[in-house]
Amino acid sequence: MGKLDGKVAFITGAARGQGRSHAVLLAEEGADIIGVDICADIATCNYPLGTEEDLQETALMVEKTGRRMLSCKADVRSKSELRKALDDGVERFGRLDVVVANAGISNYQQRPYEHSDQAWQDTIDVCLTGVWNTLQVTVPTLIEGNRGGAVVITVSTAGTRVSTTNFDGGFDAYTAAKTGLVGLMRSYAGRLGRHNIRVQHHPSHHDRDSLGAGRPLHRLVNGRNRDNGHGVQPRAADHERRSHRYQPGNPLSGLGRRPLRYRTDLARRRRELDRRLGRGCWRRPRWRTSVDPCRPSGMSSRRFPRPRAVADPGTR
Repeated sequence: MGKLDGKVAFITGAARGQGRSHAVLLAEEGADIIGVDICADIATCNYPLGTEEDLQETALMVEKTGRRMLSCKADVRSKSELRKALDDGVERFGRLDVVVANAGISNYQQRPYEHSDQAWQDTIDVCLTGVWNTLQVTVPTLIEGNRGGAVVITVSTAGTRVSTTNFDGGFDAYTAAKTGLVGLMRSYAGRLGRHNIRVQHHPSHHDRDSLGAGRPLHRLVNGRNRDNGHGVQPRAADHERRSHRYQPGNPLSGLGRRPLRYRTDLARRRRELDRRLGRGCWRRPRWRTSVDPCRPSGMSSRRFPRPRAVADPGTR
């Protein structure tokens, strides 16, 4: 019995790499797969993309787990091709529960950047517009199913951290597209929450060779890694393994009750850890927020005390 028995997942970029690992792992958990890939190269991309043979190999790996996979050759830049692939998959499997928008290219160019303009356009079309097309095609089917669901968007640390440009259109487009996907995820998450559909992004750095054998290094959907390189995991098992209560004698227990979202959360957990270990806690001074004409704006009353009132000698 798997965690996804009877469910169906739609995965783009499934011919190899992370897309293949997602397909195999979801199949191991009991899901049937609709696998989509362009199965062709892009002119400005400086490495070969997946082929039809790669996509068929992914299908064989899925079938070895006892599940089914429908392989579809489709370009994420074409909404009509994606819609046909989805319609064929729903007709065969009868439903849709999981969407993994994984297709993307890393289209960095070499000096003198002769194809910089086209590299920008190709990267934006695949990494940003392609994900939007995937959401536009699949989300209505998820809502119509009225069973909830999950949408996972493959982003990158380039979209969540500061990066320095090299004035290459491919590099700039990759950073812009992955940053845009974070905003796209937020807007869809705010809308689909009422339908019990979870939308999240996966900003994972990974090792990838020219053959596309990817191994994610960061925590993915359920907050853990696997040695076999599989990327997407159900979230339920995370709560089974993690202890949310404070355990006497273990100062680290209970600190992982929710993911770190803001810098203030990190500071709060650091103070909690210092308290449990008996270390001194550094506290940020409480600055005054009200405007006081007798004191520089925002300064502490201890450092800048209010001057005492002195009677005017002329009034005595």
